[in-house]
Amino acid sequence: MCVYSTCNAIASRNWRSVMLSLSENLQHPPQFYQDIYTDKSRYNLLSELDESEARKRLESYFKFFMVRHPVHRIASLYLDKFSPLAAKDHFPKTYSRQIEYHNRLWMKYNKAVAGKWKHRPGHFSFTEVMRFISIQTVAEMNEHWVPIVELCQPCMIDYDFIAHIEDMPQSATAVMSAMGLPPVMAFPAREASTVYRHRAVDQQSVVRLNSQLTFAVYTAVQDVYAQDYAVFNYTKYEYEKIKLRQLP
Repeated sequence: MCVYSTCNAIASRNWRSVMLSLSENLQHPPQFYQDIYTDKSRYNLLSELDESEARKRLESYFKFFMVRHPVHRIASLYLDKFSPLAAKDHFPKTYSRQIEYHNRLWMKYNKAVAGKWKHRPGHFSFTEVMRFISIQTVAEMNEHWVPIVELCQPCMIDYDFIAHIEDMPQSATAVMSAMGLPPVMAFPAREASTVYRHRAVDQQSVVRLNSQLTFAVYTAVQDVYAQDYAVFNYTKYEYEKIKLRQLP
């Protein structure tokens, strides 16, 4: 028995397929990238249990979650939810007014660049989304971009395993082995689908997106994820190297 704390934009769909296979006693994880992975009714959620039962599971079940470098996570978030190629996603429409409001608020207090902002209706640039995130409070944030420390509460819950996506697939294999799963339960790989190809995040896309940011916006976003850097031992990318397109 195990508890997986979901972190979006960090192989969460892959892990959902693993958890689904456990809850339905399947012999191997089901096919990756099907609609069932967003159907929460097929999962057993701690939020559906009373406090005493949830506490029992947190005390006795194997508990884990996966982390990712903040810069890569927010790049993945943008490409998956807000970029022009992800236009069919509901996020641009859902957060349209909020993003515009937060950008106007940012411009109000950064008058040096206020005259340079030209918003394109129906589309949000990486800079606009990052300004939005940098001004939000934790309580206002969506789970897709809230800091992992706030989302998974590792200081309050004694997790058995915290995996790094940078160590994949070894980290996934280690978690599944610790869960006592047989070799046949292989970790589901991402499909080479044209639907999701544009959302793949590599060093080039991370640099391309972040190099668009001003120093003020880049620094503000890094401050949002300061605890994630500290708790999960990630190194911040220097702004100068981002602009020069030099990453480790």
